[in-house]
Amino acid sequence: MTRPLFLCFLVFLFSSFQAAMASPEFEELLARNAKLIHKSSSKTVDPVLAEIQEFGGQAAAEFMETWKDKKLYYVKKTGQFVLAEPAGKNDAGKKMVSVIDAISKQPLGQMVAKSVKQIKPNSGVRAKIATTLVPIQLTSDDIEVRRGGLDAMSRDIQPGHLLPLQRAIEAETDPDLKSRMEQVYVYAAIAHGTDAGEVEAAILSLRDNLSLETRAALNPLLTSQVKVAVELPGDVNIARIITPGVSVKKSDGTSGSVM
Repeated sequence: MTRPLFLCFLVFLFSSFQAAMASPEFEELLARNAKLIHKSSSKTVDPVLAEIQEFGGQAAAEFMETWKDKKLYYVKKTGQFVLAEPAGKNDAGKKMVSVIDAISKQPLGQMVAKSVKQIKPNSGVRAKIATTLVPIQLTSDDIEVRRGGLDAMSRDIQPGHLLPLQRAIEAETDPDLKSRMEQVYVYAAIAHGTDAGEVEAAILSLRDNLSLETRAALNPLLTSQVKVAVELPGDVNIARIITPGVSVKKSDGTSGSVM
């Protein structure tokens, strides 16, 4: 009995050590970008999100989740990111809050409520945080977090999701979730793939799939625009050439001659 307990204790110590080592680096990253996080907009937040996503890990995921859900505060005097909960009033009748560090989760005691400020990202920023958070969630040890991240990704697939999703598929151990990831990757490849062969294979793989998701993935491929050109461009997919008074649209979508 002693040895298993000792091993568990070592694992706990190692995990704690990793968290302690990661916190200063992540805190330094946040400190560099503090002003943009305190007051961000959808036009300015992208570089910050890119840095946090590249850093990755549980600390980054938790921070972004807290930020997105408007549960993040900062101490006005120091700029330190914290979590705050109401703690009644002090003897002078001032509202107080119990504060813990947002990264290390270390208690910081009570502060006057006015000494901290809540960070309230707008809907545009929250949407970008959610999109950036997804690849981090796919690497979580918690399968429910991975499922949630994949569901969020499937609703708003971005070009930057292709590589993280590919890596997540390789690492996934749950057969059902892995299969779902592979399906979402097909949709991602159709929407944002740059390899023509891969895109074609992804499209063909859906030939027997009549789901709403599949139709939503394929519909953008069927849209067309009418444009006028002196010379035919060589870098676009031309459905048909329209010559007024000369050509007509055939039932299969191609162009035919006027009889």
